[in-house]
Parts: sequence; structure tokens; C-alpha cells
Amino acid sequence: MADKGTLARNLLLLNALGVVCAAASEAGLKLVLLKGAALLAKGVYGPGERGMTDLDLLIRPEDEKAFDAMLTGLGFKPMENSSQAYYKITAPAAPPVIVDLHTGLWHEKDTGALWRRAEYAGPGMELPPGRRQPADKSLCGENAAAEVRPRAAQNRAKAGPVRNAPPKTERRQSPGGNTAAETIEVAVLGLEDQLLHLASHTLLYHGCLATRTLQDIGRLLEFVYGKAERGDFWRKAAAIAEDGKLKPVLYPVLSRFSTARPGLMSAEELSAFEPRGADKLKNHFFEKAAVKHTRLLEYLLPVLYRPSLFARYLFPGRIFLKKRYGKNSWTNHIRRPFQLITAILKKED
Repeated sequence: MADKGTLARNLLLLNALGVVCAAASEAGLKLVLLKGAALLAKGVYGPGERGMTDLDLLIRPEDEKAFDAMLTGLGFKPMENSSQAYYKITAPAAPPVIVDLHTGLWHEKDTGALWRRAEYAGPGMELPPGRRQPADKSLCGENAAAEVRPRAAQNRAKAGPVRNAPPKTERRQSPGGNTAAETIEVAVLGLEDQLLHLASHTLLYHGCLATRTLQDIGRLLEFVYGKAERGDFWRKAAAIAEDGKLKPVLYPVLSRFSTARPGLMSAEELSAFEPRGADKLKNHFFEKAAVKHTRLLEYLLPVLYRPSLFARYLFPGRIFLKKRYGKNSWTNHIRRPFQLITAILKKED
């Protein structure tokens, strides 16, 4: 059942998403929806069934500056203490619209593979005629630049490959008359990648296992089984996890899900994700985080999975420093490692 507060918040965000996608389409910029935005656009959830706090978008690293300029032109401002998030106040009583840009995802070492496996969400995002406004208008009220209407899952056609394309805008005949509705075709992660991202995200980024993670996995699998052959889906997901050495991250999550929802993930399907050899040691730490969050594990787990992240943690690039600290200076280069060490050693609340 849809919650009115959740629905209102989601419509605000989805409305903003329509504006961003339209601007990206006009600029020839590519993006892929992630997490809640992807689940709603794909039809896994209805508009008011799952709350969203922000819009997570995967973009190409070479397009980061162009997206910065585009969002600024749409009235967004950089968020404080963030290198890739932007916000916009649309109304005094409304929460801010937040857009979080990602040039890569920690769980997938080959970002290019995410783009190759991405797919279109389907014809579910409509820009009704007469509602398109110049890009710098407000994102809400009478000046709304887009009204996004996710369709129900049962009305969606099976998505095709995205082929690295930007969001596509087209006009199609409305069901009830001669009015042509403008639609934007947006990309989402492939279904297997959505599963792996959902299952690994909170452990890798937050050092804990969130209740909503298991709920999202359940809804996604129910959707998948109505669209794809179950065995084929699990074989592809397991192959991606094997190639990315992701099993130690996934197993604490999927084992709990399989126990709770055996009808959606059998013991045999789970066995394909069981860590072996040295991965069992890594899995031990992720299992501890799934039981109880600690600040040390929150910082340790990403480095345990991808050791190269340690250097990126301590010595990020000049763009990160400029966005996070205001300028790229030698003092901020020194400040960063000490700030991280202080955060790790800080006493638990």
C-alpha cells in the first residue's frame, strides 16, 4: 500500500529526475539510474511503496564536469562535505532534492562492464505535453519541468540493451486521444547487476546490513522471475560475482535472505555464492559487520574487498579535494589522511 508521505517525496524526486534526464538527453550525456530510482523506474515498486532520500546516478568519469555544469544550470548547488552530491530547495516546506553522482561503484571493479550490461527501463517516464519548461525553471509546482509517471510492472515491455546511449526522448500517441505524450527512455543497471549492487551496497558503503536491503532483494527477485528464466538469471549473477571476487561481500546478505525467503532463493542457488579458500577469511569480517556495525569495520571492509581503495581514501585526486574542502592545496592533501584516521579511531556512540 502506498504511503502518502512517501508518495509525495518520491514524486518530487521523480519529477526532478525527469528534468535531469531531459537536460542530459539534450546535452548528449549518458547516465544509468541506481538503487531506488532504478527500482521505481523499472516497475519493481510502485511510486509510493518505497521511499527515496535522493537520486543516485551512474555517469561516465569523463562526463563529470559536464554534469557539474548541467546541474548548476538547473539550479542545484554542491552539498557540503560531499564530492559528488548536489541539492536544490524547490519549496520552503519541501525537503531538498538531492542528486548523487557516481563515476563508479565499489562492488564492480570494471565500471565499463556495468555500462555494457545496462538496459533501458522501458516506456515508463512521461513528460506530458505542455509541461516541458526551460531547464532553469523550478522543479515543483506550476513551473514543473517534468511530471514523471512510473508505470506498473505488469505494463512494462522487456527492456533491450542500452548500448551506452544517452537518455532518449521521443513522442508517442496518448491512449485516449490525439495528444502526443513526450517520453524519456532511461537506462538502469542490468537485473543481475541490480541484485549484486543492492546486496553489497550497505556493507561496503556503511559497514552494516540494512533491513531494507532484504526487502529490496525480495521485490527485485519477484519482478525478475516474471521477466526472465530463473536458472539463467542466477547463473549470470553468480558468474559476475565470481569474476569480481564479490562472494565474501554477498554471502552474509544472501544467506540471510535465503533463510528468510527460501521460495525466492534456494539453498542450491545460494551455494553458488559460497566463499572458498582465502575468501572465507574476508567473509568473516563481512559477517561480523552484518551482525553489528562498528566504525572500524565501516572503513575496513571496502579496503578488504578492494585494497586499491586505501590509497584513494588517503590521497584522493584534486577534483575530490576541491569539491570536498573548497580547494586543491597541499594543506588539504595532508589534512585528508589525518581526518580519516581520526574518524576511524573516534569513540563509538
